[in-house]
Amino acid sequence: MIYNKDAFREAGLDPNTPPKSYAEFAEYSKKLVKKNSNGSVDRYGSAVLMYGWFIEQFLANDGVTYVDKNNGRTGETPTSVTYKKDLPKILEFLRGMYKDGSATSYGRDWDSIRTAFSSGKVAMYFDSSAGIKGVINNSNFEVGTGFVLNESGNFNGSVVGGASLWITNSSADSTQKAAWDFIKYATSKDVQSYWSINTGYYPVNKASYDTAEMKQNMEKYPQFGTAVAEIKETKPSYSTQGAIVGVFPELRDKMVEAMEANYEGKTSVSKIVDKHVADSDRIIQRYNRINK
Repeated sequence: MIYNKDAFREAGLDPNTPPKSYAEFAEYSKKLVKKNSNGSVDRYGSAVLMYGWFIEQFLANDGVTYVDKNNGRTGETPTSVTYKKDLPKILEFLRGMYKDGSATSYGRDWDSIRTAFSSGKVAMYFDSSAGIKGVINNSNFEVGTGFVLNESGNFNGSVVGGASLWITNSSADSTQKAAWDFIKYATSKDVQSYWSINTGYYPVNKASYDTAEMKQNMEKYPQFGTAVAEIKETKPSYSTQGAIVGVFPELRDKMVEAMEANYEGKTSVSKIVDKHVADSDRIIQRYNRINK
């Protein structure tokens, strides 16, 4: 969670205590709205990017798996999604803010929502840790960071994001050896320190935190520590490990469609969820048939 500390102060909220639950976030969002003399909105309380990854984080923090077979992590292929009874409360939480005018949408565009925040048009939003440094440098107010939300406000955990480096055996041994040399270089403490400082991602090499450069950066940008703290405080479980399912990109597209329909508000949440679950299950089962 990224938030405008100056806007918090202006609204009478503690700038060092970001909301932790859906209800708190909605309450803060309403208080952070700023209107001009004409009654139009100068600043929305919040915005949520149309991106399924955030719903995955909310569900995991609520202790809910994404697919069956223990999130696909016990050797069996998932056959269906498992959050049908839990997704409605998340969509209702978001829809409530859209209906009362405290939240808005910038669609699927990362740049638009980041620009809106940095220009003071939105007081709270969610982002990858990779967006932190750019947002801080582009904002003329104090930027705060908080943990991902859940229903209870008692943090359960977040799912690790990011990509991976792989070496396949389809190349010559000498090429594979060169690739391994590159991976060792890329994950070395100094390179990881440089990479983290210039992005916002936390380094995968713990020794990076011992470098003078990283210590200086963490002191200058304490916001970087939030993502690290989330990982350290995450309670290991099938839900916080994240799902393993062969059609995740397609499932995420369906989640975005559900988020967009929820924002439009023309269809009931129950119908949105029913359609989303049916579409998602069909995608998983088709994948299973094809791959036997």
